[in-house]
Parts: sequence; structure tokens; C-alpha cells
Amino acid sequence: MFGLGWIKGLVIGAVLLAVGGTIYAGYKYVEGLQAEVTRLTTNNATLTANNAQLEQAIAEQQLTIASLQRDIELQATIFQETNEQFERARNQVDSLRERLGRHELSALARAKPGLVENVINNATDAVGRCFEIASGAPLTEAERNATRPSQINRECPELANPNYRDE
Repeated sequence: MFGLGWIKGLVIGAVLLAVGGTIYAGYKYVEGLQAEVTRLTTNNATLTANNAQLEQAIAEQQLTIASLQRDIELQATIFQETNEQFERARNQVDSLRERLGRHELSALARAKPGLVENVINNATDAVGRCFEIASGAPLTEAERNATRPSQINRECPELANPNYRDE
């Protein structure tokens, strides 16, 4: 029924079918690899861009941290200076209390009210100027140049008269 020609034809057809199927499968596999390479290349480009942005963000954060550290150091210095100024002010208040405690102001005020009024008014003005300077007001030329006791602010000479040296 079937001759040898048929069998050869079937074998050749099967071989051709197997070779064609292998070529098709290989083609599809290579096509899939190319798609994967394209996807990975795109992902790599995205990751590279993201990495560059992260490096820039890290550099900006490092600059910000350095700036904050400088600010903290400056605040610590200002805080220390402020504490020193408050300590000097406390010492001046104690000195003023001691000076006032040595005098009987009520008896003196009854005996010489004009004199006491002038002394208190002048001292109040001087203390007010001390508060102005401590709050950031600039020194006047006269305050900077004061060198004699009659020229200084007796309530806060260290603050109001930096060039005056008590001897």
C-alpha cells in the first residue's frame, strides 16, 4: 500500500517540520531576549537618572546639614554671650542694691527732695540706656569715646562704654 517513497516523504516532512519548528522556536526565543534587553536597557536608564537625582539630593542635604551645624554653633555662641551679659546685669543689680542699701533714701528725700529727684532721674535714664544697648541699640560716639569717670554710664559701664577702663 504505502511504498518506500511515502516513508521517505514522511521522514523528510517530519525532519523539515522539526527543523522549521526549531527555527521558529529559536526565532521567538531571540525575539523575547531582544524585548528583555530593551526593557532592561530602559530600566537601566531610569535607574541611572534616579541615581543622579539621589546623589544631587544627598549633596543638597549635606550642605543643609553643614549650614544647620553652623547655625547651631552660632546659636550656642550667642546663648553663651547672652548668659554672660545677664550675669553682668545681675552683678550690676546687686551692686545697685548694695549702693541703695547704704543710704537712707526716705530721710534724704525729705531733707533734699530736689537732689534725690535729680539723682534718681539721672540713674533711671542711665539704666534705660543700658536696656536699649542690651537690646541692640548702637553705641553713640560719646559712649564709645568715654575714658573718664565723668563721661561714663555708671549703671552699665562695661556695656555702654567699651573703651573705659576702671583703675
